Amino acid sequence: MTDNIKSISADGIDLDGFLYHYWISTGNFTQKKDIFKAIKENVKNKVSAKKLLDDLQTYSEVYRDLHEPGLRKWRNDELDIKIALEAINRFRVKHPIPLMMIALRKYDTKALPKSELLNIFQTIETFTFINTNLMNARSSGGVAQMYAFHAKSLASATETTRRKKAIDEFVKKLSLKIPPQSIFQEKFNALRYSDKFPLQKKEIQYVVTRLFSEMFPAVAINAHEMSIEHIEPQSSIKIDEATVASIGNLWFLKTAFNNALGNMDATLKLQQYKNSHLPCDKILNNATSWGKQEINARTDELCTKFWEMIENRFKITSL
Repeated sequence: MTDNIKSISADGIDLDGFLYHYWISTGNFTQKKDIFKAIKENVKNKVSAKKLLDDLQTYSEVYRDLHEPGLRKWRNDELDIKIALEAINRFRVKHPIPLMMIALRKYDTKALPKSELLNIFQTIETFTFINTNLMNARSSGGVAQMYAFHAKSLASATETTRRKKAIDEFVKKLSLKIPPQSIFQEKFNALRYSDKFPLQKKEIQYVVTRLFSEMFPAVAINAHEMSIEHIEPQSSIKIDEATVASIGNLWFLKTAFNNALGNMDATLKLQQYKNSHLPCDKILNNATSWGKQEINARTDELCTKFWEMIENRFKITSL
């Protein structure tokens, strides 16, 4: 168990944290400082002690897989699970871990189908981006309790109908915390990334990657070979720096191709995209010129596309 936890290279991972996440996913919700007391009150004989140790060893492997998905051997049809885990890990959130532990363990024991595991992970991924990264909502004990409650609900659901109901209730609970479309759009349109606006790089990378994958699901991408392209170059003297950094002026290209384009004029870049048959959205494909108006229009279009993804994920309808 200790070796499994020590093999995790992510920051802030330790044995105490693992014990806490394990306990609140299987037992009563407890403050981290009271874990030892809670275990002592519940483990009163050799049988329960042995079961606890066996569970801790098993779940330490699950914990490692969640935090270090690159160490696990995933089948080709499981790579979307790995991608979701990598996205969640970039957000560095802890509250969802108890539910994720239960879900992955049930999947490994064939008590949870892949479609439902992916639904849970992608729901957590999308919600975390919106709530934590986009809306800057502060985490609280209530959020931790919510995830712990749904972890235990899923753990106890042994029948298919109950399991599906538990997952639906979890998705419904998160959907109630999604902001209205107008507020989402305001925050989305304020996203910026460039050398002059470096703070939201992680958020921009996530949004661009998700939009690319949604628009072109048949195009296999390796995120390590890709980089964010500023269509109107950052050196532009025609468009203000904030507009150049907005998401409507950004796209996802192979790094080598991006480097080859350099500071080429935007209209020439657009022609290169078409000549190279790059996956491009409707505005990029149809554009014959590129300026602030086109960038703002594309920002709105990408925002609408992302909101549609949210509606589908959380089964919500815009008012």
